Amino acid sequence: MPWTEEHVYVMRDVNYENYRSGDQYRDISQARNVEELRMALAAHQGAAFVNTIAADREGGALYADMSAIPNVSADLLERCAINTGNPRLITLNGSNPSCDWQVDPGAAYPGLMPPAEQPSLITDTYVSNSNDFILVVKP
Repeated sequence: MPWTEEHVYVMRDVNYENYRSGDQYRDISQARNVEELRMALAAHQGAAFVNTIAADREGGALYADMSAIPNVSADLLERCAINTGNPRLITLNGSNPSCDWQVDPGAAYPGLMPPAEQPSLITDTYVSNSNDFILVVKP
C-alpha cells in the first residue's frame, strides 16, 4: 500500500506476540480425549491459522478452528473497512480507536476472537476438513 501525504498504512499481525504455542502444544500432547484437546486449544489460542481434527479411543471426533485470529465483528468491518482497491486486503481505519480489534475477556490474549465464538465440534460420528492439522490423541 503506497503511503501518501494523507495516508499511512501499518500492518498488525495477530501472531506477532504469540508466545502461547509452546504451552498449547504441551497441553495438546497431554490431552487424554478430544474434550481435553479442545480445552487446550481454547485455553491458549496459540495455533496460527490451522484447523485441528482429532479422534480419541472413546469414539469422540473433534473438528476445531480455534486459532489466533483477530476479534473483528461484521459490524466493525462495516463501520471501519477502508476501500483500498484490493478486495483481498482488509484494511481498517487505524485513526479511529473504535476500529481496533475488540477485546473479550474470554479470549486467551487481548484482541483475539474468543474460543466460544470459533467453530468447534465434538461428535461420535466423523469430522473432516480439506486443510487440516491431523492429531490422534493417545491414551
